[in-house]
Amino acid sequence: MKTAVRETLVLSAVILLVGSQIFASQWEWGLKAGIVRSEAGFSRDLPYTYVESLNAFSAGSFLSFFFIKDQFGVQPEINYSVKGFDILEEDLGQEISSKYKISYIEIPVLIAYRFPLKGRLKPGLVFGPYVGFAHKVREVQAAFGNTEKRDLDDNLKKTDVGLVFGGNVRYRIGSIGIILSARYSLGFVNISKNIMEVAYDFYENDTIKNRAFTISLGVAFIPPASR
Repeated sequence: MKTAVRETLVLSAVILLVGSQIFASQWEWGLKAGIVRSEAGFSRDLPYTYVESLNAFSAGSFLSFFFIKDQFGVQPEINYSVKGFDILEEDLGQEISSKYKISYIEIPVLIAYRFPLKGRLKPGLVFGPYVGFAHKVREVQAAFGNTEKRDLDDNLKKTDVGLVFGGNVRYRIGSIGIILSARYSLGFVNISKNIMEVAYDFYENDTIKNRAFTISLGVAFIPPASR
């Protein structure tokens, strides 16, 4: 996790540096952190398996460039996000929990819209594609009073592509904006590479796709030229 966070910070610094040199007005950059509630979209219902959502962590940085009356813009981001799911099975009368945690470096490029309201408070919408690169794939299995961890790089794919859509509320205080955001990401890629090793009642042609709901709190820094 520490390596992934370092990579995210380095990539964030590069984007912020390049963006600040290219765009001289109506732009801002910021940092954010939040909670991810992720789940798996399976191609069919599993008869002997119950799938629960997984709560995890997300953090990252963003740049916002607005072009038309400070309403329409583009918002590239770099985020560290943990997604996954929890599979519950039963064996010999005992519940077995297998949590699959996938740590992603995600790069969304979003179209942003701010409602033209007067005052410090402005709601907005975002929509756009993302690509995610898995940094670590791990299973945490709890069964018969024991907990076991193992890496699963051979069972789940390391690249994900999908769409992000959501909304936010931004409150401006001088050169700082406080942003509360809620968004949903919908993965298009079957992330399973060897699905029959994930749960015993999967078929070879079954698929798994990422689904995640994220709530985050961020701080935007507004340069003098954009105020």
